[in-house]
Amino acid sequence: MRRDTARLWFGPQVHLHDMEIAWGLGWGLETKSGTFFQWGDDDRGRFKAFAMGSMQQRCATVVLTNGFHGMAIMPEVIGNSLSGPHPAFAWLGYPVLRNG
Repeated sequence: MRRDTARLWFGPQVHLHDMEIAWGLGWGLETKSGTFFQWGDDDRGRFKAFAMGSMQQRCATVVLTNGFHGMAIMPEVIGNSLSGPHPAFAWLGYPVLRNG
């Protein structure tokens, strides 16, 4: 993909009011950190998928689950691979576990 196309794809197209979240072309964006994310839940079915990546960290994680509550593990799994706060989890309503 050409760099200018990637910039459009991961550039904010729609900003959500009072949030650190925006929409690019098919990806959710955490605007302060440059992180992108996407999720799927098989129309509220059993199979769940979540992807999050960072251009700055040059890293991405994809998690596929086959449990009704599969999204509950995303903050912990993603937090182990991509550093920093992720406002997407609060926006999506995923519980954020705190150590200690």
